[in-house]
Amino acid sequence: MTMTRWIKAIFRRLGLEIRRLPKEIPPWGYPPAPPWMHTAPLITEAEAESADHLFSTLANRVYCSEQVTLRRTPQGEDFRLKYLLLMLDVRDLSVLELGPYRGHHTFMLDKLGAKRIVAVEGREGNLRECEKVKERFGLEKATFVLQNIEELADGAEPRFHGPFDLVFCLGLLYHLPDPVKALCWCRRQAPSLFLGTHYVEPAEADRYTTSHFTADASLERNGQRFHGLWYHEKGREHGPAGLSPRSFWPYEPDLIAMLELAGYRRIHVLGRDLQAGWPHITILAKAEH
Repeated sequence: MTMTRWIKAIFRRLGLEIRRLPKEIPPWGYPPAPPWMHTAPLITEAEAESADHLFSTLANRVYCSEQVTLRRTPQGEDFRLKYLLLMLDVRDLSVLELGPYRGHHTFMLDKLGAKRIVAVEGREGNLRECEKVKERFGLEKATFVLQNIEELADGAEPRFHGPFDLVFCLGLLYHLPDPVKALCWCRRQAPSLFLGTHYVEPAEADRYTTSHFTADASLERNGQRFHGLWYHEKGREHGPAGLSPRSFWPYEPDLIAMLELAGYRRIHVLGRDLQAGWPHITILAKAEH
């Protein structure tokens, strides 16, 4: 018996197992799980588009489906939830959520113990779905407000009031034409920001060659120039899309520079992943040192 097998045999007797780690893990995520791990059945694209189906798989003390099931989505794992659960504590915090869409993350913030949630949504149709979720799950701590984030960043009077401990912004920033102005507005609302957004990853340059992108774009604000790509949005009739015709996707260093310009002093990059097929970054930023 070789020394390696002898050592492994000792560890097996102790109930332990030695495995070789992968040599390289891509910066935006872990290697895909082996097929045998995908035991949960896959839902269809039509079911994935149905807000009612999405929320029938969730439960809290107010509502639980008659059939509790766990089913995989066609888009794969939502890595943002990993960072939300492992690296963010919202207990007893007043949270300003931007772009709740159908209220999926609002439900989670409530379940994780947020003291108060104000969720600002720009589309009436999405807001109606959010109100259904609020009623179904008894989200008494959540208030949904219809207002355009772009207009708020331009100085419009908010239809809600603070103060807030945290701005929660997942899936919104990459839909805005001026992320710098939006981040500066976020900083004025709360000292902390939990941000998840698509960005431009040079190592994945082939992903940005579609007609939706305009190459070599730049945005100049407060005497600084930020580099990235313009993304042509799918139109106001598309629920998840931005409200403007195009949005700006920055490179990672430019996104960090935007946060610094907005007044955030501690910027933690929690991770980089592929979200819905696009490079995605999750950041926790704080104004204080």
